[in-house]
Amino acid sequence: MEFVTDYPGYIAAECLYDTGLERLEAEDEDDVVVDDKVCAYWLSDYELWGGLLEETDQAGDLLHAETSRMFIRARLATDARKARVNLAGADPSRRKVIEDPYLHFVTMGFPRTHSWVERVKASGKQQDIEEFALSVMQGREATATRLRQAHLLALFRYLPALVSAVGKPQLESYLTPPDVQAALNAMPRRTRAELIAAPGLAIEDALQLIDTRPMLFDQSFTGVD
Repeated sequence: MEFVTDYPGYIAAECLYDTGLERLEAEDEDDVVVDDKVCAYWLSDYELWGGLLEETDQAGDLLHAETSRMFIRARLATDARKARVNLAGADPSRRKVIEDPYLHFVTMGFPRTHSWVERVKASGKQQDIEEFALSVMQGREATATRLRQAHLLALFRYLPALVSAVGKPQLESYLTPPDVQAALNAMPRRTRAELIAAPGLAIEDALQLIDTRPMLFDQSFTGVD
């Protein structure tokens, strides 16, 4: 709560660019990004799902989001589902936000690989959190806002669609929004067995769209006013 009262500008900057996209997020029961601070499961399920395993990307960087990766494996291997029992949520580390507001704004606090973080840091600039928030509110951070919106869509729209589509020959086109179908077509076709063995591939496939298919995240393409 102290962060909210101490840095209201940063909270306002987040809301300014998130509110218009929230309606595009997947239904809560289809979401696969989960935070270990606000989720629970039986030990027997943890063991059944294979526990938290290390994964690396093609460059050898460690993939994080361990609980999300385990849940994707559980969804695909055992048809596990999540149920929201209250309105609790988890915020990214506020200390890390203060240390690097640009990075944590653009990623929504989602842990990216070391090489991606270093690339973003090299192209960005260090700013005080209040100065950065003011720049966002004044429309002077176009790259940061585009990246934040792209992360929101990749993680909460395209990633859930990818996991839901695994093992299905094709989603019904008349039920699938054009941008979602385009995102699925742009990502590698992974088998169920492949993603059960390495669920981090699904997350990386969705996130790589930000760099390889930036047009997918154009607001006019997704129908955002």
